[in-house]
Amino acid sequence: MSGSENVTLPPQMPDAWVQQVAKVVHQKLWPSILSAVMAALIGWGASFFTARMMIDANLKLEQTKADLQLEQDRMRARTAAYSKLATSLDSLHQAYAAYLRLVPTASRKLLSDQALEVGRAVRTVEAAKSDPILLKSVISEDVDACLNKLNQVIINAQREPNSALSHQNVDSRLIDSRVEELAYKAQQEGQQVSILAH
Repeated sequence: MSGSENVTLPPQMPDAWVQQVAKVVHQKLWPSILSAVMAALIGWGASFFTARMMIDANLKLEQTKADLQLEQDRMRARTAAYSKLATSLDSLHQAYAAYLRLVPTASRKLLSDQALEVGRAVRTVEAAKSDPILLKSVISEDVDACLNKLNQVIINAQREPNSALSHQNVDSRLIDSRVEELAYKAQQEGQQVSILAH
């Protein structure tokens, strides 16, 4: 056959040809359809599994973020509680130091007024240390012990200012130093908590 000759096909396909085409299509089509369906099912399964994993990972990430935020809020609250305690202890230290300076030379009235200042400072310290965050802390117990001694010195000094403090002068100065030390300790605790929060 040369390239210029035309081939004419019959108007209808012979039955033998139709049967041969049907046989080939039947043999080749069903495996193709089945493999396409299987591929679609596998793809859907993989997509579902991937989507499920992504949802779980996102939920865990959001929970971790929420937990972290909650912990940071707790740390900020602890920092604020320690800072408040440090400030109130510093005020108590200043009021008590002023009281001790006045004892040898001041009148009863002036001593009484300064004792009231110390009392107000003590109440401020007690309010600060009663924060639920600090209730069971070591510093809270230390502050309680120091305040008990300080209150006893003030009570004795109000009864007999010069003699009470002259006998307790060493204790008075130690209490003053202890109050100052506790103020510093509370400040340090607050700073450590603040560093941990960041």
